[in-house]
Amino acid sequence: MRNLPDAHILVLSVPDLARLWEVGRDHPEVRRVWDSYDICQSMLADPTDTTAGAQARRDRVRARIQAYNAAMIAACAAYTPHCRADGNAVFNYRFDLDDVSPIDYWHPSEHGQATLAQVAWEAGFWS
Repeated sequence: MRNLPDAHILVLSVPDLARLWEVGRDHPEVRRVWDSYDICQSMLADPTDTTAGAQARRDRVRARIQAYNAAMIAACAAYTPHCRADGNAVFNYRFDLDDVSPIDYWHPSEHGQATLAQVAWEAGFWS
């Protein structure tokens, strides 16, 4: 910040991957793609498995993401007023399958990218 005293940093939270599992688990094509590409197996492996062990695995992933988001917020706070965290706006956004690419059901779709841009803008410095 010394060399760029007017810089602004916006820290965006990591999305809630449990939400991805929630919106995709009941769709055979989504499950097929997740399986064939080995996408985030810690969260998405055996998506129809709702046993206690599978749920515990997913809960650990979600807790890790929450801890990561909290660490980013804390790091950002050290640079206030030049750094602003989104207050978990991205994590809390309740996306659906329209927000996810049908190519891999992991990355945002065009609609999802526009939605994330709006969420980021609203959490940013100039909204």
